[in-house]
Amino acid sequence: MILISRWQSRVRPGGSLFEVIIVIGLLAIFASAVFVYIASQLLVSVNTQRSLEALSLAREGLEAARAIRDESWPSLATGTHGLLWNNAVWSFQSASDTNAGYTRQITVSDLATHEREVISTVSWIDAAQRTRTIALSTNMSDWRNAVPDAAPPRLSGNWKNPQTLGVIDLGAGLSATGVAVKNKIVFMTGTAASAAKDDFFVINATDGAHPTLAASIHIGPGSNAVATTGTFAFVAN
Repeated sequence: MILISRWQSRVRPGGSLFEVIIVIGLLAIFASAVFVYIASQLLVSVNTQRSLEALSLAREGLEAARAIRDESWPSLATGTHGLLWNNAVWSFQSASDTNAGYTRQITVSDLATHEREVISTVSWIDAAQRTRTIALSTNMSDWRNAVPDAAPPRLSGNWKNPQTLGVIDLGAGLSATGVAVKNKIVFMTGTAASAAKDDFFVINATDGAHPTLAASIHIGPGSNAVATTGTFAFVAN
């Protein structure tokens, strides 16, 4: 005798629907995680961009204060100021200035007779509605009169009306491209009218009114910049 068993699968009522609900739930959780990740990355990107903009404004604040100092030392007055750009000139105004949601303050305080500390502070509200602040500082001196009070000023005049102290002829058609000064020795690069002419010069400016050419050399088809360190001068062409 041969016995044959027949198995029949039974479908449980509601089983497929339950599985679909679980899959949908898992997909929802995954989608939510992806959304939270993307949103957090966008938030970081926005905050990074805002921080870079604030840093740029803080740097601009120090440069503006430096321009005010160069124009007139008394204009770099102690206190907390805002900045005003008008007719291509920086000046202080009120206690702060605003720009595209940023608030900037320039704080000036005395350090010595001819030296002041300048702090450029920028604050803003980030994407998470938190108040953030960045501050840069530097020390500035009255370079015209940075000598003991009993001594007479060594420098006078202003940048709008520069004066020539001395002149030296380095050849016709030479265009200067870089300069570095160390111990009253001037190192200068340039582009000559002819590629065969010298383009690096060492000038003795011990007597500023009568500078003299100490040495010159032809490096290549024009030199672009020069920097010094120790007993070396580095030239880029």
